[in-house]
Amino acid sequence: MSEIDDYEEQFLELIEQVKGILEQELPRMRGQERVEKCSYLKNRLARAKQIHRSILVEIRDLTSERTPEWEQKAREYDAQISKLLQDVEWAETSAEKDDIKRR
Repeated sequence: MSEIDDYEEQFLELIEQVKGILEQELPRMRGQERVEKCSYLKNRLARAKQIHRSILVEIRDLTSERTPEWEQKAREYDAQISKLLQDVEWAETSAEKDDIKRR
């Protein structure tokens, strides 16, 4: 298995973890607990961005046959990170608004 494949595996595991928390754990949380979980998810997505950058570096070393496939994957991964980050920020904002309403 090449380094780029290792990075892809790490990336996909991380994204699945974030999606799972967003879909299953976060909806049941409120207030400060939810804000803290959102902070954790932002850190996980920052790690995903680091892995994405590593993938981009590894793409430079690929053969010309493999480069287009990986460039497409990299674009898709970047879009996934952006969407998940928006979802996390929305969840965090809604938790903060809930906190204000309760006061």
